[in-house]
Amino acid sequence: MRFEFSSATAPVPGKDIREVARLKRSGRLPPLRTFLSMGRSDWNRIGPEIAYPYAWSLVHFLLESAQHRPLMSEYLNKIAQDRCRAFDHEAYLNRAYPGGLNTLAADWASWLAKGRPLALRF
Repeated sequence: MRFEFSSATAPVPGKDIREVARLKRSGRLPPLRTFLSMGRSDWNRIGPEIAYPYAWSLVHFLLESAQHRPLMSEYLNKIAQDRCRAFDHEAYLNRAYPGGLNTLAADWASWLAKGRPLALRF
């Protein structure tokens, strides 16, 4: 992100998004439900070159929509509050995302397939 005075800009993550989309098409990404329950050893197993772009693509998807930004803010605050305790990401997103986790996974996959992420300005 780039910060200027009272705003921040997240540039278009084009290359990373295209790579995540390619991995999804090839079947190399774990399902979202599985990904959300992964621990550190699982992230190490799939590697940071997959895990971090996967996570960032989901965050970027949620931040791109004004409708979903409050959910993302609440989600990050909840994770921060519970940082030293186990957190059920799946249950939280199932409750917080309209239509639940299955709808989130479908919406994210559709967004990813389009391959047109936007630069974000806050």
